[in-house]
Amino acid sequence: MLDLIIIGFAGLSLIVTIATRTDNNIISQEELTQIEITAQAAEIYLYDKHYHAKHCVDLKWNQPPLEIYEKQFKSRLPKKCKKDK
Repeated sequence: MLDLIIIGFAGLSLIVTIATRTDNNIISQEELTQIEITAQAAEIYLYDKHYHAKHCVDLKWNQPPLEIYEKQFKSRLPKKCKKDK
């Protein structure tokens, strides 16, 4: 639950930052890149969390923190929990 609150706050912060931007307060390319990285990582993080809860509830798994997803955009689900291709 805390994870969802953190991600929700990050999204809200992004919206407020963009909405209150003026010519004197432009988001730098580095900041925009970090926002995009966090958004992409959050999407994968939440997908993993949802997929595990729905399809692999019997499989013990400790989801890594969002920072791990930010380093490499890939699912962290255990191999036994991933969909068959």
